[in-house]
Amino acid sequence: MAKHIALNIKCPECKHSLMDPDHLIHALPSAKLRMHVHGHEGDVHLCSQFGCTDHDFDFEVEEGQLTHLTCPHCERELSSGHLCKSCNAPMVPFLTEGGGRLYLCSRKGCHMHLFNFENVRDALKRMHKKFGIL
Repeated sequence: MAKHIALNIKCPECKHSLMDPDHLIHALPSAKLRMHVHGHEGDVHLCSQFGCTDHDFDFEVEEGQLTHLTCPHCERELSSGHLCKSCNAPMVPFLTEGGGRLYLCSRKGCHMHLFNFENVRDALKRMHKKFGIL
């Protein structure tokens, strides 16, 4: 059976954990954010498995729609200033427990994501120790 890498992510602004142990996706805690789309506001829960794009929205969002995500703790909009190389939408930044940054596309339906390590050697050692991979 393949091992999945579950990420624990934090707000890049207030550094508070975004993990919600009460809302599971694939039997793992999800990442909870506030989502704003055309005057509607609600929660979105994102799967914490790296590469998985499954999610739960409080309200219906059309495919291709741009979303604005904010931290449910500090209420700051999460924006990196980087654009998606696939669809040109803003990328949303997150800090990871392991010392890297995860970027997700803000367009519903675009599955582009990037992962940047602050120190690649240390991150690979931690991944090997935790997951037995690499």
